[in-house]
Amino acid sequence: MTKIKGKIEFDREAFKKAIAQVESSGKYLENTSSSAAGRYHFLYRYIKGVPLLKGVSKREFINRPELQEKVMDMAIDGDLPGFPSYKDHALSLKKRFGSNMDIHHIAALTHFLGKGGVTKYMSNPDGFVVPGKNASVNQYIKRFQDSFVPVKGTKIDIIGGKDIAKQ
Repeated sequence: MTKIKGKIEFDREAFKKAIAQVESSGKYLENTSSSAAGRYHFLYRYIKGVPLLKGVSKREFINRPELQEKVMDMAIDGDLPGFPSYKDHALSLKKRFGSNMDIHHIAALTHFLGKGGVTKYMSNPDGFVVPGKNASVNQYIKRFQDSFVPVKGTKIDIIGGKDIAKQ
């Protein structure tokens, strides 16, 4: 994370690649034990009503990487109905809880746990238990961190300000 004049940089491409690696090893998969679908393993049951996906089956979503990219970009930017802006929500939680956790890690946990789950985790990290048969928060963050590699020459989002063209 880099600060520029009080603003925080969000490396969208590195974030997306790391989430894809953690969720599906970067492949366009279907999880047979849940409705998780595609490279980022969005729960299809939560996104199927999005206008962009009107008439798109789960199978078609899995087979159309460009739709998966659009959905992830919408989630990062706060344009995906029912999902917070990953980057803005992460910044809000970082400030609210005075956390020293990297903004990308909090955004990754927003993807993993949802808006309410990440808020509960941030308010009580030691007492939080991930629901279901999932990785622990520490396991998820470790996998994310191991896969997070800044991407040279890509657009960097400036949270709370304007985007800059290249890194």
